Amino acid sequence: VAAFLRDEMGLEAAEYHAGLSSGRRETIQSDFLEGRLPVVAATNAFGLGIDRPDVRMVIHHALPGSLAAYYQEAGRAGRDGRPAEAVLLYDSDDRRLHEHFIRQSDLTAQALSRLYQRLQEAYSEAGAPDPFLVETPEIGREAHLFDTVEPALERLEEAGMLRQGLTQGNRREIVLLPWDEDAVAAVAERLRAHRERQMAQLQEMLDYAENHLDCRRELLLAHFGSSFEPPEDVRADCCDVCAERREVAAFVAEIEEDTAATEEEAAEEDVPPAAELILACTRAFDGLRTVAQMVELLHGDMEGYSRFRDSDFHGRLAGLTSEAITAEIERLLEEERLVINQMERLSAG
Repeated sequence: VAAFLRDEMGLEAAEYHAGLSSGRRETIQSDFLEGRLPVVAATNAFGLGIDRPDVRMVIHHALPGSLAAYYQEAGRAGRDGRPAEAVLLYDSDDRRLHEHFIRQSDLTAQALSRLYQRLQEAYSEAGAPDPFLVETPEIGREAHLFDTVEPALERLEEAGMLRQGLTQGNRREIVLLPWDEDAVAAVAERLRAHRERQMAQLQEMLDYAENHLDCRRELLLAHFGSSFEPPEDVRADCCDVCAERREVAAFVAEIEEDTAATEEEAAEEDVPPAAELILACTRAFDGLRTVAQMVELLHGDMEGYSRFRDSDFHGRLAGLTSEAITAEIERLLEEERLVINQMERLSAG
């Protein structure tokens, strides 16, 4: 991302992540805080120690795991009280990545029991020393835990089933303690509840990212139990959803004015007013509706799709039959005032 900002956009930008030396990280953080470096492409850990008041934009290149994390990270923009923007880039693959990490922590009581049994076997094979050494990657493979062997050992230690000692590379000192099924079950239950909370938080974040109907500021504040009643001049620069609403409302108002004028002219030119309304509706939702869907919209029969159902075109030709509206659309198609594109959607000719 930093390379893209430098090479493609011509911005002075640096990357910040855990793989850099501590000296390099300190230099980047200092340069950014003191204004010598305008842009940083960083992991979310960068923001924890940053309190620069004049950050004008925070862009999330991937979906955070929760609304709380997003709110905290996006909130680092505009701390000086001046206008700032928070941009979330979202792709459906983001869901799968988060779910993968959540599943990696999926340690059931059976998995913990399986690891403990393998540790007992390794203890016997080693001659029952106390403590004894185990190769953690090997023991993980044998217990079918693989990448989750480290957290599994921690959970067994948490349940009082073992104590971990010194490490020598991949080798770990282990002291086995008596098995307590109830304690292990309690740990597994806490893990299950934690996974459910993580999945619920992820779903809330996904709902926010995929929302195109409700004000984003209202959604965020409602999540934390607050309300948002801004004056009109604030809502004008609120979020992308509110901006789209204003644009659509202005466009529909313009179409209605044009339609009213056209209907007056149509009476003189013997042009049916329904035809001009169909053309105006098609222009408003160019390339989005099939013939059947346009008939539903204009006749007022549409269910779902609130963007269309709540538009001022919904039900505007309710006085005509669906067949009459269809016939009018077909006439306009024959006159090539309307066309059907490759996706079988209506567009103005």
